[in-house]
Amino acid sequence: MPRRPREWTPGTYHVYCRGNRKQDIFMNDDDRRKYLSYLLETKQKYPFKLHAYCLMSNHLHLLIESDDVPLDKILHIQHTRYAIYFNKKNDVIGHLFHGRFGSTYVDTTAYFIRLSKYIHLNPTEAGLTSNSEAYLWSSFSSYTQGTDNPLIDKTRTLSFFPNEDPALYKAFLARKEELILLKKSLYKKQ
Repeated sequence: MPRRPREWTPGTYHVYCRGNRKQDIFMNDDDRRKYLSYLLETKQKYPFKLHAYCLMSNHLHLLIESDDVPLDKILHIQHTRYAIYFNKKNDVIGHLFHGRFGSTYVDTTAYFIRLSKYIHLNPTEAGLTSNSEAYLWSSFSSYTQGTDNPLIDKTRTLSFFPNEDPALYKAFLARKEELILLKKSLYKKQ
């Protein structure tokens, strides 16, 4: 029996996906590059705004906004293409992702900006690096170093800071106490 389609409301979502059985979905940097290149192609075909992302080893986070195309359509194409690539490259069969992607609707400004922080600090919190800004597989440096990234739309995120100053966003990211509160609220929503 086919799955029922998800209910979708235009807007912003925190999307998260984990590897099947918590296994890695990215084996190396080439895999991450391929995922991001597919994401850019998907964005060109089905326009959306990506406010933040982070690719970890066995999961990923996207802060994505779509007003016209349902997330199901965007992520079905994205993850099907990537899974085919991954399985072929590694000579494996079966599901790469653990079920369908998870998502939570971002309904407030406070939730939006805290999610951005959570996503960007994920590599540090997971112990992968001592400096999330240096982690290559997130959108962090697009904000703080002015790195050009065709995937990222920084406008909304920076609009919450005086003069849209990236230095103020970076200072916000450096404050740990808000991250602790955010983690508690994320676990309640999921």
